[in-house]
Amino acid sequence: FSTSESIQSPIIILADESSLTAEDKSLNSDGTSWQAIYSVTSSEQDRDVSFNIAYQDIAGNTGDNRTTSNSTTNSIRIDTKLPELELVSLASNNSDNSTAMAGDQVTLSIRSSESLQSINIVKSDGSLRPLAPSNSLKTVWTRVKTIEDGDTGLLDFRLTFKDLVGNEGIEVTQTTDTSSVTADTAKPELSTYALSVNGSQSFTAKPGDTLKVEFTTNEAITAPTIKLAGHEVTASGSGNSWSAEQVLSSSDTEGLVEVELTLTDLTG
Repeated sequence: FSTSESIQSPIIILADESSLTAEDKSLNSDGTSWQAIYSVTSSEQDRDVSFNIAYQDIAGNTGDNRTTSNSTTNSIRIDTKLPELELVSLASNNSDNSTAMAGDQVTLSIRSSESLQSINIVKSDGSLRPLAPSNSLKTVWTRVKTIEDGDTGLLDFRLTFKDLVGNEGIEVTQTTDTSSVTADTAKPELSTYALSVNGSQSFTAKPGDTLKVEFTTNEAITAPTIKLAGHEVTASGSGNSWSAEQVLSSSDTEGLVEVELTLTDLTG
């Protein structure tokens, strides 16, 4: 602070600390510009900083004490508490929001305990991808990723963040609500397949015979669509093991029996 004339060494109380040393910072040390420094420690309580300045001129005339309330100055708040992420959640727009296929969007939703200066996703090469806040308070943040062909497995993340005064939070790598998303962009495939007539591997069939198709897949699928000898038939089974049957009639067309399977995995 500066004074209109030279003063004696003032008594300064800053952040409730009364033992601070006032330093004369004026040119030629003429007692018109002063400074006191208070060092903040990590154990301090969060609070607004107050000050009180008592001073006298060289002749001993006492000036009016200057305080936070009667001075035009910026306000300062001590903040030593580490910021925290109260909510970290993952969800996809797939019908099963814990899975995602190519083209699906996965949203990482974040809510912090206080306003943040920044929050970043740490990429695999160590570089940072900053997130943009979703509200004016900078307490809500989101990141949307579109799943691409080749993406596979459990989606992971690393988050670094700091509050407005620069306190860095503890790195976060897990959701707070146990949510997760697994990417699956691989199409389901047949593992085994067999077509039989009346339970045997016959190469011919006549009206009244029962055709049966049995197959397994390399992963669990939803109920498949099956056409057998031109008829849409009901699939029996679950997971990765399925079958279907059709009894031939005289109206069925002669020729090679066609089997059409439409497979969809649990991701879609």
